Amino acid sequence: MLQIATSEDDDTRWDVHLKKIERDLNTSVNKSTGKSAFELLYGYIPRFKDGMFRSLTEDNETYRLPKCLQEEASQHMINAQRKYKAQYMYLQ
Repeated sequence: MLQIATSEDDDTRWDVHLKKIERDLNTSVNKSTGKSAFELLYGYIPRFKDGMFRSLTEDNETYRLPKCLQEEASQHMINAQRKYKAQYMYLQ
């Protein structure tokens, strides 16, 4: 991600992109857990740029206990592991 962020800029100014890259990584949904790292830690999906689309997501503004989200993510990971194992066994 850092390479892409600095491809058009001067490569010596890579450090100015770190905060945005960190935010993007922490808020991207993991395929195995079905949740982002930020959501699992804090219990909600962050919104960084409130603008004209805010009204579209107001219904999704819910807080859930991180413990409940983490248990859900754990179950997602177990299911993903089973799926990956079945795919591996099929290829053998």
